[in-house]
Amino acid sequence: MCVHKINQFIRKIIKKILAVVGLYKYPVTVKSEKWILEQSLQYREELKRDTGIDAASNIEVKAAYPLQSMAIEKAVTTIINTKKHKFGSMLVIRNPYQYAPLCALAGFYTFRKRSVKVTVFGKEDSENITYTVKEDNYHHIPIMGLYPEQKNKIKIELLNKKNKVTRKRTFFITTGKLKGKSSGIQVVHQKKSPDDFLYHLTLVYGGDDGVFPYVFDQKGDIRFSFSMVPKTYGFRPVCGGRYLFLDKSVTRHTDTNPTSVHMYEVDQMGRFITKYNIAKGAHHDFCKLDNGNYAVISNSFDNNTIEDTVIEVEHETGAVVNEVWLKDYVDDCFVDSPDWAHINTLEYNNHEKTLMVCLRNLHAVIKLNYETKKLEWVLGNPDFFKGTSMEDKVLTPLGNIEWFFQAHTACFVDKECDEEGYRKLIIYDNHINKRRPVSYYTKSKNSYAVLYQINETKKTVSMVKRFATDKSNVRSNAIYEKAHNRVCVMNGKIKKEGSVGGSIIEFDYTTEEVLNKYTMNFGYYRAYPFAFCPNEMSQPMNINENYSRGKLSGLEEVITPDIDAAQNIPPVILEDIYASEKERSDKLKELVMEHPEQIDSMQDVARIEVYIEEDTLYVKMIDHLLEGIYLVGQNYTYYKDLAQTSQKRPEYFARAFVGEALPLSGIEEDKYDIYYRFRGKLLRTDNWIDIKKVKREK
Repeated sequence: MCVHKINQFIRKIIKKILAVVGLYKYPVTVKSEKWILEQSLQYREELKRDTGIDAASNIEVKAAYPLQSMAIEKAVTTIINTKKHKFGSMLVIRNPYQYAPLCALAGFYTFRKRSVKVTVFGKEDSENITYTVKEDNYHHIPIMGLYPEQKNKIKIELLNKKNKVTRKRTFFITTGKLKGKSSGIQVVHQKKSPDDFLYHLTLVYGGDDGVFPYVFDQKGDIRFSFSMVPKTYGFRPVCGGRYLFLDKSVTRHTDTNPTSVHMYEVDQMGRFITKYNIAKGAHHDFCKLDNGNYAVISNSFDNNTIEDTVIEVEHETGAVVNEVWLKDYVDDCFVDSPDWAHINTLEYNNHEKTLMVCLRNLHAVIKLNYETKKLEWVLGNPDFFKGTSMEDKVLTPLGNIEWFFQAHTACFVDKECDEEGYRKLIIYDNHINKRRPVSYYTKSKNSYAVLYQINETKKTVSMVKRFATDKSNVRSNAIYEKAHNRVCVMNGKIKKEGSVGGSIIEFDYTTEEVLNKYTMNFGYYRAYPFAFCPNEMSQPMNINENYSRGKLSGLEEVITPDIDAAQNIPPVILEDIYASEKERSDKLKELVMEHPEQIDSMQDVARIEVYIEEDTLYVKMIDHLLEGIYLVGQNYTYYKDLAQTSQKRPEYFARAFVGEALPLSGIEEDKYDIYYRFRGKLLRTDNWIDIKKVKREK
């Protein structure tokens, strides 16, 4: 027995010596996303923020997404810091942070500082993804750009200070099938030119329900996916491989489209960095200001109007430090419905301190001074604004101009005006006339990317170019790549033969020839050029308590209702006419428009889902199903009024899901039972929460 152990020890030493000189290679240890998640569970409690309360309950408890990411980060860092995994025995974790299934992480230690070169081999050499991560001893090396359902070949090389390869390893990572509708995505590349498509990688996101944000390469193959579906428009690139992600499962009731109240800062490795609680909700577009804060399109809720404000969210606290109400800049005659403006694009100029927004339902783009709060100009047909208080701010058209209708994006091509006051902007003109019909609308089977030239000194506008493209009723965007003489048009919702698809078309700017075209078997919101940011992704995320920022609308203390008169909620029953819950949901979406009286709404109440995340209670239900939610304690009672709005656009949102968030940190200590107010009746649930005020010790 002793001889056997001695022989084992000798073999181990020999392997180590041979590994050092490169004559022996330990197998790469590949671990799954489930494995690293299990390793991280031990760190959640110590990293959890101090909410000031302890909420004991019989309701399901979920971990906050940033807390989950931080716990995984600590587990990864702890493992690498042990120095157990060297270059010759590196650890590779597939999808370590759970939400980037086409990414992996290689972790190892090197005695000398080394930079690391990574090559993810493509199906063709032109589709190889290669990058170098800056030097270090403790290496968190992102592996990015894997193919789904493939055995992916990876090469990792160590580079010395002279950039020469000192050691290298080649191994394989096998990926699974993408989840949801993303697993069935078809991106068809139709090449029209010997030149490559301008973007080596293209990000597509939003739009159709159930489709994850994803990235495809020039051959039309998917190379990145974020495996959580955002609220329609919520995966906006910010900078440094980070994105603003809107949670579709946590929303607030409005008179039309429920608005997301959780905005996350996420990154390409699938890490949730920060959660922003935005009481009035966020939608459509966001941008980062020079002070680090975020400008976010939001809602005023003034007389229940929505999608008509821009707020500034302080980066460090989540507090709303500035708010721009579009009602202050337009004529009162236009404020005539809940969704009267429908802001869908914002662009902030850090140098000028100006804000440009596209107002879909006014067929207009306006520019205003963010500091002085003055309207600078209005771009749109002068006939639309004739006789209004905005008439003198409308740019004077020069020459023949084709106007836009219900546009979805407006972006400056030139950052600043030239010496004569000129600058160009590009607009995606959906060319639709439904929401606010006008007599001068020109019918067309196309949508358009239109370039206008504005003289901000003379207050004039002229049309430069107009590219006819696939008809997209909503969404979509266009980009003029001036340096490359290309225009890329992203058509997000193309209706054809009863289905919805999308396309991306690349034009030569001068000749207007179609150079490349991609088509998709589903719709989307927008598309942008994409580039991996490996050095940023190699940095461990900051671990601190300040991962949840901002405030949500609170509960109101009220008089206790007559709980003795409360009725019980019936058990969930799947009616015989439906084979599954999905079929039931799909059929009821059709039924609600023609025969809403045939829907058993008490069964909808029975299907309400509740869960707790730290200091917040979440209630997920059909839109406008409940009139309110009570928390009834022995000494205190609180209420969330949900009857302040009603659904004005049932053809789109009648059976949308709403996830109301009820903050618990502002209520008194007590044991609370949860009741629902439904059609004038009080309904008793089996759920309870026992709130205790605590100070967690570190």
